[in-house]
Amino acid sequence: MSLNYKSHKVIGILLFSFLSSSVYAQATCNPEVDVNNDGYEDSFVSPGALVVNSDIDCSSHSIASGSVIRSSTISNEVSVSNDARLIRANISFGASILNSARIIDSGIDGFDTVIRSNAIVKNNSFVGDSSTVGNNTKIINSVILNSAIGGDSVIRDSRVTLFTLADDVRVAGNSTLIGNTESRENATIGTGSRIWNQAYIEGPIAIGPGARISSRATLLGFKNVGSNFILGDDSTVGVGGDILSNTTIGKRVTIANNPDIGFENIIRSDVIIGSGFETLSNVIIRSSANIGDDVFLDSFVLIGNQAVIGFLTRIGESAVIGKGATVGTRVVIGEGAFVRAGAAVPNDFNILANTIYPDDYRVIE
Repeated sequence: MSLNYKSHKVIGILLFSFLSSSVYAQATCNPEVDVNNDGYEDSFVSPGALVVNSDIDCSSHSIASGSVIRSSTISNEVSVSNDARLIRANISFGASILNSARIIDSGIDGFDTVIRSNAIVKNNSFVGDSSTVGNNTKIINSVILNSAIGGDSVIRDSRVTLFTLADDVRVAGNSTLIGNTESRENATIGTGSRIWNQAYIEGPIAIGPGARISSRATLLGFKNVGSNFILGDDSTVGVGGDILSNTTIGKRVTIANNPDIGFENIIRSDVIIGSGFETLSNVIIRSSANIGDDVFLDSFVLIGNQAVIGFLTRIGESAVIGKGATVGTRVVIGEGAFVRAGAAVPNDFNILANTIYPDDYRVIE
């Protein structure tokens, strides 16, 4: 993958060979004070800065002693702090590069865009539109727009727009994080979260710490997601609703819009769930179950492998639906009830609490 920032206001990075003593900056600006005769106004570019093969315009920069600028372009009131390194970089429009940051083969643009201490932005990355990159963070072959990336994070081969990421977040492999571009609301991801290859997350959304969003997973916005959330490979969760803490969703799961999922739920692989799904805590849904729209599951419900639950069905606390059972539409199943494997519960049926279906019922064919 190659994310090119040129389409985001930057004309290009100067990619030319190192020539040990060539400088191009401010030659026509007639510096008033230039004690080291390098062609730079000393109040804008410290005599202690090393500038080679670079072009710095005549605006009021603040380039500190100890910084190194090679084969780069700087324009429109840029700030570069002590020991920063700019190598084949394009820095413009009021951006700030703080102590010991490294910008390599990349562009930084925009007032209020800040690259904090010891951060590294490299490999054709672009950071702009009032973004912040935290201390010790690495941005590699990625685009960051109107976002805040916390410290000690790594963003690789990905795109982040209108998001706030806490410290120690990893985003990898052609993933896309995009907030609500119409309302300009930022989305958030908590500390220690991991976003894997080709994941897609859309805001507005608030994801708690410790999330694990796996490869090719899709998580859509207008929802809050609790801590330690796990979403498996190739799974999709639709718009709206909320997901509380410590919920795990397996691989290839599809959950439609407006789910409200309680604490410590486990949804195994290959499950399909309709819109308006609601659970309380400690629910387990085993693999390949199929659950219709507007189904409610109370706490500690167990849905067996390949079970089918019709729409508008309500299942009480600690009830068990056996493997391959079929529960019709608008069914009410009481707490502690048990539906045997392979059983078929008709539409509009009421299974009483602590009974076994069909053992405790006379089924009329």
